[in-house]
Amino acid sequence: MATNEANGMEAILEDGYYPVEEKQALVIENEKSLKSFFSKVNRSRKPGLPIPQIDFTKEIALVVCVGAYQSEGYPKLMQPKNDGVYHIVGTQTPDNQESTAISYPLMVYKVPRTEDKFEFVWELNPAKINN
Repeated sequence: MATNEANGMEAILEDGYYPVEEKQALVIENEKSLKSFFSKVNRSRKPGLPIPQIDFTKEIALVVCVGAYQSEGYPKLMQPKNDGVYHIVGTQTPDNQESTAISYPLMVYKVPRTEDKFEFVWELNPAKINN
């Protein structure tokens, strides 16, 4: 997984299956909340995903659940500036192109603990089809 050196953000988990209908981005600030989230994730998984190790005295977890997503890869969480605004950026394959499977991406990142507010901006754009 990659680390964004500018702000200390590190991707610690990417998975293609957490079936939620609506996209959601969560800020998890303690071990109990992280375990509760992963108990939901692992209800229908055998074996379940391991719970990431996060030092909540120094770090916070950011969880991105995209919902149904049709593309070759997963979207990425980016923070272009250190202003508390995170962009979830990805390109979806249009519905009329049948070659790409639908996944339900789940991504977990850790960032340094801060008192700043978090804002998430979704930028999941359909790919252009060359005709």
